[in-house]
Amino acid sequence: MKKTAILFLLVVLPFAVMNIQGQTKYKFGHIDSQALLQKMPEMDKAMGTLEDLQTSNNEKLKMMQGELQKLNSKYVSESKTLDAIARQSREKELQMMSQNIQDFYQSAQQGMQQKQSELTQPILDKARKAVEEVGKENGFTYIFDLSKGEVLYMGDQSVDIMPLVLKKLGITEDNATAQ
Repeated sequence: MKKTAILFLLVVLPFAVMNIQGQTKYKFGHIDSQALLQKMPEMDKAMGTLEDLQTSNNEKLKMMQGELQKLNSKYVSESKTLDAIARQSREKELQMMSQNIQDFYQSAQQGMQQKQSELTQPILDKARKAVEEVGKENGFTYIFDLSKGEVLYMGDQSVDIMPLVLKKLGITEDNATAQ
């Protein structure tokens, strides 16, 4: 009797396990993370701050270039009357100003990148956390980001989680489309 029960379990159990596994459903979701970020009010504020910084940097750069141009024009008009030492001194001054402009430009670019990272990283983290929470709360197996690559096929079973994430972030569709 025990042998029959063991034999029965050995024969029937694998089929039962396969049947249970076959009934397991995977739940797929998708979101366009770029569209999500555009709907987040924090991103508008960050982009405004970056634009202001860029404008300020551009104004400083134009001012520096204007000064260089004036000094260069003055040098060109006076160069024939300057002695060799004065001419070398002015040329060196022009080179130093030009180098200062290049240094400022590079420094401004690095500063912009650093500021962009500083302002956007918390927003990216907030969006990622909301997506992860929606995924866990709603039992998703995978959530794909449509903005990160080409999706060759998306069946009806894939759920657009944008409305769920917006709700999680407290963003109404009316506020999101107004931006």
